[in-house]
Amino acid sequence: MEAATHPGLLASLAGELGGRWLQHWQQISGRKLAYEAEARHAGLAWADEIEPLPRELGERIKVRLGVDDRLVLLPQGTIGPFGQAISGLTVPGRWLSVVPVEAKPCIAAGDGN
Repeated sequence: MEAATHPGLLASLAGELGGRWLQHWQQISGRKLAYEAEARHAGLAWADEIEPLPRELGERIKVRLGVDDRLVLLPQGTIGPFGQAISGLTVPGRWLSVVPVEAKPCIAAGDGN
């Protein structure tokens, strides 16, 4: 497997075969390097701020899925839609854009429908 996929061995084989094999290897290698360079240029470090935000905006810009999700703990014995007991639900933050962070969930008994 290694002999058929290792970049160094493939480059060596292309050099030995020459002609269109070498030209093809150079094209794929060049394309790979271009993709890697573009990825390095476009990637963002998780811990870095994207850009400093003016404090007077008074709001947060959400850039990562899951960051503002909220866990709602349910009363013991709550049965989920598939007939199994469940203890909590995670509500995606994108569904709660107008709900203040400090809001507490209110759990109401349903009629089973």
